[in-house]
Amino acid sequence: MQRILERELLGELSKKLGTEALFEISRVLSRVLPMYEVERMGQPHPGEEQEDIYRHYHGYMQAKRAAGRSETTMGQYDYQIKEFVEYINKCPSGATPEDINNFLDYIEDRRGLSKHSKALRRTILSSFYTWLQTNGYVRLNPVRQTEPVKYKSTVREALTREELGRCRDACRSDLRMAAMLELFFSTGCRRAEILDMDLRDINWSGRYIRVLGKENKERFVFFSERAGRFLWEYMDGRSEGAVFLAKRRPHKPIGKQAIADELARIGRQAGMVRKLHPHLLRHTFAVTMIEHNVSINDVSVLMGHADLKTTAIYAKSSLARLREEHARAID
Repeated sequence: MQRILERELLGELSKKLGTEALFEISRVLSRVLPMYEVERMGQPHPGEEQEDIYRHYHGYMQAKRAAGRSETTMGQYDYQIKEFVEYINKCPSGATPEDINNFLDYIEDRRGLSKHSKALRRTILSSFYTWLQTNGYVRLNPVRQTEPVKYKSTVREALTREELGRCRDACRSDLRMAAMLELFFSTGCRRAEILDMDLRDINWSGRYIRVLGKENKERFVFFSERAGRFLWEYMDGRSEGAVFLAKRRPHKPIGKQAIADELARIGRQAGMVRKLHPHLLRHTFAVTMIEHNVSINDVSVLMGHADLKTTAIYAKSSLARLREEHARAID
């Protein structure tokens, strides 16, 4: 509030005083105003509300970044919270449960987003308001006064052995493609983890890699002998830096979109109907491990899951496949 008062005073005085006088007054105000509590009489000034929005939004984003959230996650927070603030057209601290419901209905009906996307938006808003409540900006979390979004959770199907074989065949003439496919499949890593890998973190004799997962949590992942052969050949003598580089000079580390495009290309060349993407390979890794009797606890550790419930999703997928095999065998 002191900064707003200072700006308003200087704005009015600038109509009558010169630059030197304004500079001197600004110095005095900066020294004196912090010693007093300042409160506006009547309606809030638009500038004050904008300052609150800035403080709420940036405070939350700084907290999440400090907690080690990935840039991809930070980008989602940034877009979705800004979209919400723009929709309600007021300071977030003044939002009501009705504002939350109206916004969620808007993104579902007008934007055409799924129930699952709607539920994710609600989760992010709840996280935002929990932070505001913890830091004393709001008394209650308005999201908690709304009903959870109900939706039917569908279990994605992992790659079949036949699909994986076709993908491997599609990579025969491209070493980088083959190394990328096998590294994703044999480690179960997230795309961001593959991007952040450094060759110095690879232990070739033990066939494991140190990775930093969500919230900068360190873990070790293992890679197959097959993946190791392709990787070693692809490295071509390199011993440090990013694992995957652009094919064109100056051979900079590839970005997340380039990885997505490369895997999608493998899928197309393999004649797959569905799109091959990083999470599908991560999903296939988890299901394959469970089908080979690796415990859910161990799979959870290898995948860097904070909650065992997340890993349990892959167990459901594996059970669905076993049911199909049983039905095929037992008529």
